[in-house]
Amino acid sequence: MIKTLTLKCFRKVLDDTMVFSGGLNVLRGANEASKTTRLEAIAYALYGARALRDSLAQCVTWGHKEGELKVELVIEVEGKVYSFRRSKWGSEVYVGSRLFVTGQAEVTAFSAQLLGADAKTASSLMMADQAGLRGALDEGPAAISGLMAKLADFDTIDKIIEAMQNTLLLGSDAPIREKLKVAEGEREEAFNAMPSSTTVADAEAKVAKAEKALAKLRGERDTVEAPAYNLAADNLRDAEAAKERYAAVVSDLDHAQARLGHVIDALDDAKGRVVDVDQERIASLRKDLFDAAEAMKRASAWEAFLKLPGYTGTFWVGDDESFREALDAARRELEFCTGQRREADDRIKELKRDLVTDGICKSCGTDISQRPDIVARNAAIEAELATLAGKVALANAHLDGVKDDVASFEALDRADRQQRALITSFLAPFVALDENFVPPKISWIGGDGYVNPDFNKIKEELVSLEQEAEASKKAEGEVEALTRSLAQTRAEYDTRAEALKATPDVDLGPLEDAHSAAAEALNAIDNLIWDKDQERSKAANDLESLRAEQGACLTRLNAAKLRIEEYTKDIEAISFNNSLLKKMRAIKPSVTDYLWNSVLAAVSQFFTQLRGEASVVTKDSDGFKVNGATIKSLSGSTLDVLALAVRVALTKTFIPNSSLLVLDEPGAGCDRVRMASLLGFLSSVGFRQVLLASHDALSQDVADNVINLED
Repeated sequence: MIKTLTLKCFRKVLDDTMVFSGGLNVLRGANEASKTTRLEAIAYALYGARALRDSLAQCVTWGHKEGELKVELVIEVEGKVYSFRRSKWGSEVYVGSRLFVTGQAEVTAFSAQLLGADAKTASSLMMADQAGLRGALDEGPAAISGLMAKLADFDTIDKIIEAMQNTLLLGSDAPIREKLKVAEGEREEAFNAMPSSTTVADAEAKVAKAEKALAKLRGERDTVEAPAYNLAADNLRDAEAAKERYAAVVSDLDHAQARLGHVIDALDDAKGRVVDVDQERIASLRKDLFDAAEAMKRASAWEAFLKLPGYTGTFWVGDDESFREALDAARRELEFCTGQRREADDRIKELKRDLVTDGICKSCGTDISQRPDIVARNAAIEAELATLAGKVALANAHLDGVKDDVASFEALDRADRQQRALITSFLAPFVALDENFVPPKISWIGGDGYVNPDFNKIKEELVSLEQEAEASKKAEGEVEALTRSLAQTRAEYDTRAEALKATPDVDLGPLEDAHSAAAEALNAIDNLIWDKDQERSKAANDLESLRAEQGACLTRLNAAKLRIEEYTKDIEAISFNNSLLKKMRAIKPSVTDYLWNSVLAAVSQFFTQLRGEASVVTKDSDGFKVNGATIKSLSGSTLDVLALAVRVALTKTFIPNSSLLVLDEPGAGCDRVRMASLLGFLSSVGFRQVLLASHDALSQDVADNVINLED
């Protein structure tokens, strides 16, 4: 049972709480008074955004953010009270003050478990709008069957059929039988093309014979020809190495001689760059340059001092601390006066809101503002307003004076900061600040004499002499280093010259002739080996080709066998799958008819009670019939109560434990008699709580709880 519903920024409802009771709860209001909105909010609290007619962004009150939308629903199930809270940022269920469930999907799943109905079933039955079921009746058999399929979750059968069509072999097996015929032909062709074992054995014998002859030739080469060739090659290789060693020693001597000449030339050049330097003149110029820099600094500071802005003549006489105390006091006075003025303005607004100038009494219909007690109350308020107006005028005059004082203090404060900002670190040593004023007074203390000496001329002469001294000092270092290097280079040259004397030169001619003769003898037997190796390679290649052909034929044969097995299984599977799919497609209509037949007895009972006359409701391929006649002949109000009877019967069938029924204008087309019958039916059908949105006055008379939305 629903106990309370609170909405914040949900469609047109900015902030409202409704309290429900057991029995019949009637929501009354004009068109667009948010009756349907309240019922939709219940579904949102339980099942989330998927239960809404629009997206969550479209449900927010105009001018408010999506995050401000919040719904809280308090329900009682089997004696326990649950509080559902849902918004864009999350969803929770509380039992008392204890958090019980959290998370959008988790709360939705808990609602389905608690109420015995998921969002789809609840929206189709206990929380459906009247147009949904009435529309199914108007649209005919297809819509009626679709409604039952939706409630019975028949989309599971559709998903199974779709999965069968997407994953199973279905339809005609003729293409696969044709593939089977081709695979059997390939199997026979591969078997006939495979080389015989005799042909392969003959090829293996040829390879063995050639390898035996090749081994014999290689043995003759290793024992006869190779030793003589190897000796000649070793002698020639040793002589070539000795020749290379002699050439390397000659090259080392040439390089040592070149390095010796380079060092001698560099030493002579360095000695020529060593000169005498006047160090006393350099020291004198450095002192002159320092004095000139100090004079230039003092002159620049004087020029900066002359450029400081003149004084306006407005000062605070006293130190900075006394100035700050006065400034803070003025600001506090301004804040106090502003607060008093604000309080007075707030009191005036409050008094003006309390004035009663119009309004009609709902009980007697007279003008409320003319009642004696209201007239006396208005007079007292006007008197207090007049007194406050005088006080506000005096406060405004005092406030303007305080503002002027604060503005003057703040102007001096800005001038103080600007004045101090002008005293740069460069200028500070040359001026003094009188801190007995704000801003402080500035005076020059840098002394006299502001002549700029010829700084650049002194600097040029000093730089020239320092560069000459540096170059001479560098040349002296080079002379010292090159003198040591010359001694090392002479020693290296002498070592290379002695090494050349100890290294003999070699004549390669006779050794090269002996090597050539041995190579010719070795080449003769190598040619025989090469010919025999070619013969062996050809025989081996022929054998490899036969084996490859044999393997390829065997692979083709096995592949054909596998395809034959696969196609045979596919043909069997198609026959089985086609039969299975046919049976699955036949399930839905038979189950739908069975469910409707089991429900229609209850529909007939409910419709008879609502209509006030015996009515037997049946269903065939043309849709619903009443007493054997099609429902197309029924009036609009009769169709409405038939839809209600169907809805209650379906709810009792698919949500047998449901104690709640939500109705949105179920009897909009009913006259007073039929509306009375409808209300009597709702009170006797067995729901602990019914929420009814209605314009009808009769529903208000019989309701257990009336929620008037005009209030």
